[in-house]
Amino acid sequence: MSENKSRNAASPARSTDAVARGWTKWLWLAAFLALAFLVGCVQIDDPDIWWHLRTGQLIYQRGEIPCTDWFTYTNPDSPWIDLHWGFQLVAAAVWSLGGAPALVVFKSLLGAITFAIAFSASRRDWPAWQGVACWLPSLIIYEGRNLVRPEMFTFLFLAAELAIVFHARRSPRLLWLLPVIQVLWINMHGLFVLGLIIWVCFLAGEFIGGWTQSVEASSRWRLNRLAGQVQPNDDLKSRWGLWLLVTVLMAAATLLNPYGVDGALFPVTLFRRIQGADHPFYTQFSAEFRGFPEFLETYGVAGLLGNLTTLSLVVLFALGLLSFVPLVARRKLRWFRALVFAAFAYLAWQASRNSVLFALVGGVVLRANLAECIAPSPPRSERRFHLGPVALAAVLGFLFIGVPLDLLTVHRAAEIPRLFGLGEVPGVFAHGAAEFLGRDGMPRRCYALDEGAAAVYIFHNGPERKVFADARLEVNTRRTLERYLEIERRLAMSDPRLIESLTEGIAPAPDSRVEVPALLISLQYLVRNPPLAQGIARLKTYRTVYVDDVAMVLIEERQAERLKLPRAE
Repeated sequence: MSENKSRNAASPARSTDAVARGWTKWLWLAAFLALAFLVGCVQIDDPDIWWHLRTGQLIYQRGEIPCTDWFTYTNPDSPWIDLHWGFQLVAAAVWSLGGAPALVVFKSLLGAITFAIAFSASRRDWPAWQGVACWLPSLIIYEGRNLVRPEMFTFLFLAAELAIVFHARRSPRLLWLLPVIQVLWINMHGLFVLGLIIWVCFLAGEFIGGWTQSVEASSRWRLNRLAGQVQPNDDLKSRWGLWLLVTVLMAAATLLNPYGVDGALFPVTLFRRIQGADHPFYTQFSAEFRGFPEFLETYGVAGLLGNLTTLSLVVLFALGLLSFVPLVARRKLRWFRALVFAAFAYLAWQASRNSVLFALVGGVVLRANLAECIAPSPPRSERRFHLGPVALAAVLGFLFIGVPLDLLTVHRAAEIPRLFGLGEVPGVFAHGAAEFLGRDGMPRRCYALDEGAAAVYIFHNGPERKVFADARLEVNTRRTLERYLEIERRLAMSDPRLIESLTEGIAPAPDSRVEVPALLISLQYLVRNPPLAQGIARLKTYRTVYVDDVAMVLIEERQAERLKLPRAE
């Protein structure tokens, strides 16, 4: 009787403890996702959003997806494989609802959903606070590169495919979602190829794991089969049959884009251009294609360790690598995790733009490995003090305070500061100058320094008015970009042949006159290039007709006289 009474008394206590642990788990997850949303609330500072927005608006208006370039006068017939068209439609729709603040909120929500999905790729019985601790380095890496760009959908789809593959053995029906995700992915961003890499790593891991399975496991399977519990050969055949069908569907999904085979092969074409022999040339226009070797060459080891993003990458890589050691010692290595970890670490090494991709993969791998290496903690009722959860709560508290105050930004040398808030960073984008150039009578062509100014010009004036070149490396030929740099050098030297270079290839008007393009110059660009500023000040063929705190506009002297535009100070 006394034993039964004690059991009945203990049962409500255990039930209460279980409920408390359940609530604690959800509190940890809610705090982590709230922080993920918070770090996404960063003012827009990436200029590419402007040509993306204009493209989305034009797709809505015209009812067609671009096949040739719409925005430059130097590449009028250049093919344009715009795999970002789905993102551009979404971005234009969100912009119409609330402008830049709406875009930032949407991006932040998408980031929180991405981490929620990635967080689900783990064992359910592992303590949530330990999972949050594993994901903190990844969140800090994401905080350094959370831009309103097509890649934010790549992060979402990457997390979804990682979670699906993680649960593939227990829930094989989830695999039917992979081809659907690939269809969405290829129509949002060119990095859809990462989904194929994940799937190939999964198949390779299953093949290697089956080939290297131990004799003990094989014997146990045979015993179970004799006992009528399982028939491994039939099970293996059915699994590989499903995987083969999913493979075929994923390959077919890559063709479901407006450009067919050309769209499916586009990442290969762009990769050869950016990472091939022309890599040093193209990195002049996009620093995000520089990898760890270039960073170390420029800033050294001290810069590597002094930058919060690169330091977090090193920490995540080291922890992820170490998490495989106990599994190897116990002969429980998960080959898929090892392969996907190595593949995405290589991508992050090659280009800084891939850092968040590795952060997502590294977070999944680290948490999954540690969950198998570390036994779950005993119930809280059996312990009085929990150092780990208390320390983690303190770190989260610091981040909740530090992120809105931009405390992390000061530890990101060599990066554009990510400023907390909604909308766009003030005093960065040349809206006033671009609108000025959209007035009646202004030249219908423009040479813009830098590419950010070109994107803003496109947003306000494209496609009726066109730029010399912009940031779209998939459209501008190397010849065009070489001319772009040559014109910049002639500006710095006040070269009288400048107009000749700017008007090359422009057809004369009916009155036999050739329109001379306007110059749109970012003042920040001039600050970084004093010789260019000095050369522009000595120009005699152009007149400065507009200046504000962000940019200046120069018009050819005869045009300025005809339009009666006074010289601006």
